[in-house]
Amino acid sequence: MEVDEGFPLVVYEFVPTSDRSAAEFVDEFRSDKARGKGPSPREERFPDLHDSISAFRTFEDAHRRWKQIADRFGADKVRLGPYVARIELEPGQGFKYEDSEDPTGHLYVQGDPVKLVEAVADVAHVASVPRD
Repeated sequence: MEVDEGFPLVVYEFVPTSDRSAAEFVDEFRSDKARGKGPSPREERFPDLHDSISAFRTFEDAHRRWKQIADRFGADKVRLGPYVARIELEPGQGFKYEDSEDPTGHLYVQGDPVKLVEAVADVAHVASVPRD
């Protein structure tokens, strides 16, 4: 779906650092396909999703997912970045999204990586108090 006119769609993405100019921060906004990673099982079923980044509907959803992994495997084993970027996807910028309606709040976002980085409104540590 295209991001509709009227108001931005706000989503949350795990990032490895709060430094927006760091190469690893910028790289996080490239799809797995663009980074040479293979598709997930869902992406194998729906190949267009492989051109997307994963995100969450709310900071709380992202926080909960990070905590689930940390509780199961240990905080030092979580491969998701320790920061969460709040991204405001403005209409007319070519952003698309697919809401999987997953109860975890997971969704997929497509867009130019440079524009996605420019759309980052805030970055907070995942351990911050959820604030939507």
